[in-house]
Amino acid sequence: MDRILIRKTHSSTVPSREFQKILLKMSLAYGIYPSFRITAPLKAFISEWGEITLPRIPREMQLHPDEKYYLLLGLIYHSISPRTEINRLLLRSIISKLFNVDWKSSSVSWLSALFAALHGFTVLSKNKEIKNVIRDPLIWMQYKISHVRSKSKLNKVISDYFNYLLNRKYSTENKDLLEKLYDILSSRTSYERKAEEFFITIKQLIRHDIERNTIKKTLSEFLISLGNPEGNEQNKTWGRNWRNMINKKEKDITPQELTQLAKINEKHAIEIAKELDKKNDENERKKKIRTSGKLPGYSDRLKLLQKLLSQRRYLAAVRRVRMEKILSALREAPVGRRKLAVRGQSIWEIGDEENELNIEMSIETFGKLIPNLTTLKNLYEEDDEGRPKRGITHLEIVIDTSGSMNGNPLETAIDVAIAIVEVARKYDDSVALVTFSSGAWEGIPPSFEYDAIEDIILRLMADGGTNLRGAVRIVNEHLSQINSLGAIIMISDTAIWDINRHEVKESIRNWAYKMPVYLIAITDEMYEETKVALRDSLVRLIRISPNNDTPWEIAMDLYDTL
Repeated sequence: MDRILIRKTHSSTVPSREFQKILLKMSLAYGIYPSFRITAPLKAFISEWGEITLPRIPREMQLHPDEKYYLLLGLIYHSISPRTEINRLLLRSIISKLFNVDWKSSSVSWLSALFAALHGFTVLSKNKEIKNVIRDPLIWMQYKISHVRSKSKLNKVISDYFNYLLNRKYSTENKDLLEKLYDILSSRTSYERKAEEFFITIKQLIRHDIERNTIKKTLSEFLISLGNPEGNEQNKTWGRNWRNMINKKEKDITPQELTQLAKINEKHAIEIAKELDKKNDENERKKKIRTSGKLPGYSDRLKLLQKLLSQRRYLAAVRRVRMEKILSALREAPVGRRKLAVRGQSIWEIGDEENELNIEMSIETFGKLIPNLTTLKNLYEEDDEGRPKRGITHLEIVIDTSGSMNGNPLETAIDVAIAIVEVARKYDDSVALVTFSSGAWEGIPPSFEYDAIEDIILRLMADGGTNLRGAVRIVNEHLSQINSLGAIIMISDTAIWDINRHEVKESIRNWAYKMPVYLIAITDEMYEETKVALRDSLVRLIRISPNNDTPWEIAMDLYDTL
């Protein structure tokens, strides 16, 4: 079989008058620069921004219906939906979360295209200047859908929706669904809210195709996949040249935009943040020791230089979303649960936690239970009465950032560290930060600059081996600078290569004789060498699973014992 020749040309060289007319109309209406790479024959996917794929390079003055349909579809992707890189990623995250599929999968690409197409044609149907342009191509596409061999309920709904937009006859059985979809797609709500409501509405229709793995077969007859090429094309990247931007220095996504993504799918956002930060890091090491999930290697380096002032800002933005949840939890539950006292009652409403409902007090007060009216919950305030004065006024936070901490262990460590800093802020305790991997690094010496400490913690990444002995030396320097009693909190998955070295083991034991020393072990299984090194020591062990959803609560309880 002869290889099909893929032709590429610039939109300005296409001789079709109608092509140029539609391109200009869309550009003026939706603020896009009328400059695109035109690819033919039709491909199943768009691999990068700035590309439009057509059945053929238009030569005649008037476009054929299929040429017009795919031209409009390509322009919709660039000008209406998703239009921006952050919208494309938000769309993928929403689909991934709702249908429990990998955000990188081809199913997500096809479903992204489905939403983009229906949303885009809905918007065009309300535009007086362009409304007549979409009529012929949509009628042509309906005819094509009706002749597809493998019929599906989803295809039928899509065909009916096109008829609905054109005020043509459609199946009355889908009337309510079509009206609801139109209301969603034409609403003025945020892009992510609109996408979420759309997929919730047709979730059952789509689930059938996802379970049978027929999404591509169902949608490829009338859509172009938004990313994730297959076969020989799978290495092509998507999003590098999303639009022909005049200012090439402009970034596709800002850290602030990435926080939107983190609220929907944090794992997805962290993956993207790491890639963006890596591209921005001009001093990125060319060769990295990759030991994620494995036993960390031994290193002779005692000092590690980490440049964090301007780097990893995307990662910090993503983690800041989770930090807000931690701060909210700390505000709702003041520090130290045993320091809370009941100071009265307030109304318990539907939606509040069930365990907060005080049934006895509600019955005693009102004689019956009516949600939102005669249901009470306890109102807590901090109880300072009779509380002994705390002796600890300084905290050393030592975080393991070796390769084995990559993923959930490091994210959990960051949550714990942020909670500790926030409680220290409440008590006006000084804090110092030390991290260690292949070398040790002084994040910040004893300080009251809580915001700066938290900013550093949010930017941490896991990589390399372990060098706890380097961290021990830095901690000793810090302790020599303070005149009051301190406490040391080490956070690690316990896979510490040099913890059994004499100088390390003895230093930790000496600390524990003089002050509270905690090892917060973020692991489901302790490293044997660490068990041996700390046996019969006064180090207090706290185990936290890497998958714990609220590790900061443990940090609050820990602080209460100091």
